[in-house]
Amino acid sequence: DNAGSSADVELAISRAEHLTSRRPLLLNRVLLRQNPHNVGEWIKRSQLYLDLGEVDMAASALEESLKAVNARKSVNGSPCTLVLTLVDILEKKQQNVNRARGVLERICTNEDYDFADSDDLAQCHAAWVELELRHENWDTALNLARRATSGKAGKRGSKASRGLSRSLRLWNLLFDLEESLGTVQTAKDAYDRALEWKVATPSHVLNYASFLKDQKYFEESFAAYERGIGLFPFPHAGAVPLWKNYLTDFLERYQGSKTPRVRELFDRCLANCPPEDSPEFYLLYG
Repeated sequence: DNAGSSADVELAISRAEHLTSRRPLLLNRVLLRQNPHNVGEWIKRSQLYLDLGEVDMAASALEESLKAVNARKSVNGSPCTLVLTLVDILEKKQQNVNRARGVLERICTNEDYDFADSDDLAQCHAAWVELELRHENWDTALNLARRATSGKAGKRGSKASRGLSRSLRLWNLLFDLEESLGTVQTAKDAYDRALEWKVATPSHVLNYASFLKDQKYFEESFAAYERGIGLFPFPHAGAVPLWKNYLTDFLERYQGSKTPRVRELFDRCLANCPPEDSPEFYLLYG
């Protein structure tokens, strides 16, 4: 009889311990019933499962969150963190790269989740590129970055998907990959497309001109500067570094020759240069 009551006590203690360990999950479920669009609470739910060593449940909770959270009603975090956290669990905790890739394909290509903001979707595309880079799938990574900026990234053509071609996050990633993994021609094509679509920044123009100069395409480098100052004329803040680098590179390249062309460049620069910026150009001219 004592053995029976002792077993009952142990069972009661074990049930109490189980309930205590599940209490944060139960509380979290109550909060999610109150507002299923609370991104932070879904992330917390998956972490609670991870703390209990229940990796599959952590992944399931995030899959559930992608069905429950409406991006336009989301609070306490960005919906893309649900995807990124899920991918991280699948790749690193479950070591299932194919499943992680499958999630990113659903989100980026099939557009299974309707993001309100292009940058959320851009972060998912960038995460897919980075996943492939981690696993040394260089060509796949480069092709994904090209596709993400092409204006034809998703099958449904949602508003968020249409905005990807203007995402600086994705363009910066593409330029880095083209310069390191692509050819000189594909890198030039990427920079030219960014300039044509007017998504390039003054920094991109400087990087492009520098890249061409390193490849010994000097006249093409000067042409890149010309396109840049066409896009960012004075008084745009980007005009000063563009003109400064253009003139410095030109003088360094031709060292005293091409005097009429040098004079014409300085005259064009100083004709529109604000008075506060002109002294450094006069010094360079001298």
